Amino acid sequence: MPAKRGIKDAVMTDNDPFSENLGYLLNRCAAQMAMRFQRELDPFDISLAQWGALLAIHETGKASPSHIAARVGIDRGAATRLIARMEAKGIVERQTHDADGRSVVLSITPEARANMPRLLALSKQVNRDVLGLLPEADRRVVVASLRHLLAKLQS
Repeated sequence: MPAKRGIKDAVMTDNDPFSENLGYLLNRCAAQMAMRFQRELDPFDISLAQWGALLAIHETGKASPSHIAARVGIDRGAATRLIARMEAKGIVERQTHDADGRSVVLSITPEARANMPRLLALSKQVNRDVLGLLPEADRRVVVASLRHLLAKLQS
C-alpha cells in the first residue's frame, strides 16, 4: 500500500480543483517562502513576525507599537505581545516618546542593529532564489502584477 502524502508532498496537476484557485496558490507560495526564510532566520533566533517588526522599525529608526501592528498586519494586542518577546530577547528597546510622555517608541538595540545588514541580505537572497525559479521574462511581470493586485485589494 502506498504511503500517505502530506500537504507538503502534494503534487498539483492541471485538473486539480485548486490549480486555478488564486487564493490557494498565493497562500501556498507564501507559506513555502516563509519556511525558506524562517530557516535563514533561525540562527539569529528571530521569527518571521519579529522580522516584520524589525523592518518596520528599521524603516524609520523608531516606531510606535501601532505602526508595527499596521506594517506587520496584526492587531494591537498581538503587537504588544510580539514586542514584549522581542524586548525579552534584547532585539528592541522601549523609550518614551519625546513629544508625548505617555507614548512609547521602539528602536532596535545595538546588538540587533549589527545583524541588520546580514538579515537584509538574507531576505533579498531568499526573494532572488524564489524569483529565480521562474523564467526570467516572468519575474518582473509577477512582481508588478502582485503589487498592482495588492494595491487594488487595499483600496
